Amino acid sequence: GNGDEQNSDTAPLDVNQNHNNNSTIDGSYIPHKNILKLINSWAYIGEKIMHGNPSGLDNTISTFGGTLSFRKDLENCGKPIFAPISKCPALRTLITNTKVPRETKVLVGNVKKLMEEKKEYVDTCWKGISEIVTTFQELVTDDHDDNMLYENISSLFERNQNLLRNVGVSHPSLEIVCNSSKTFGFTTKLTGAGGGGCAITLLGVETISTSGN
Repeated sequence: GNGDEQNSDTAPLDVNQNHNNNSTIDGSYIPHKNILKLINSWAYIGEKIMHGNPSGLDNTISTFGGTLSFRKDLENCGKPIFAPISKCPALRTLITNTKVPRETKVLVGNVKKLMEEKKEYVDTCWKGISEIVTTFQELVTDDHDDNMLYENISSLFERNQNLLRNVGVSHPSLEIVCNSSKTFGFTTKLTGAGGGGCAITLLGVETISTSGN
């Protein structure tokens, strides 16, 4: 679950190793996996300073690449578990910065408060989000038509945004982006903690894979 497996799974086969056990691909420097692990650890510390109790997904995927799923191992003190999503196509997306600052710690605290007040309701939303992740992985793993895949993922984007709105982490600025993109036939959802920040709009599906499988 430390991202090491993802790096080995997605590494090209024609990598040339230099004397420092680092790699080069088309002249580009690729650090050794131990260096990547160190970079990832320091990046995670920065995430903790900024966000309190982050998942670690952002820094892990930025360091090791590929497309990963994330879940907490509730039987092991919430330890993060990352897994590569095989055959995942590249998604063409548009990121819109609402320029509305958000405090991840505050948003997480608000969700926890809502859970204390309406636990069954929030649990239902989390279950729905978990099902979206599972459905996405099944969609991209199976053989698919790109146009149909785009429609299906667009539907998942919309369902995800609805559930995130229900637990109170959307924001009027994000809803403006969602509604504006919808008039042009695109689907948008919040990304990150919500409450402002950025929105991600699905524009299309590429034929190349992001997973190296």
